[in-house]
Amino acid sequence: MRSKGAHVRVVHQDAHSAGMLDLNCVYLGRAIHLEIKTPENDEGMSKIQLEEQACVRAAGGVAEECRSVPAALSILEKVKKGKL
Repeated sequence: MRSKGAHVRVVHQDAHSAGMLDLNCVYLGRAIHLEIKTPENDEGMSKIQLEEQACVRAAGGVAEECRSVPAALSILEKVKKGKL
């Protein structure tokens, strides 16, 4: 993502960051928050993460769950094309 020009910060989970998504990014002026899950994770995001996703979206940001690097890069491409 950095190679595409995004500013990326990894959120290190602790007691003060419950619910925060794993990556906070800025790309082309848009706030993008990504929750990274392995393909094997059948549970997806937790309730508190879904609430955080809704808050980010309500504020005009992008918040998505990703299961691969190509999926994360696809989100950047959608932002670039104005589709998110």
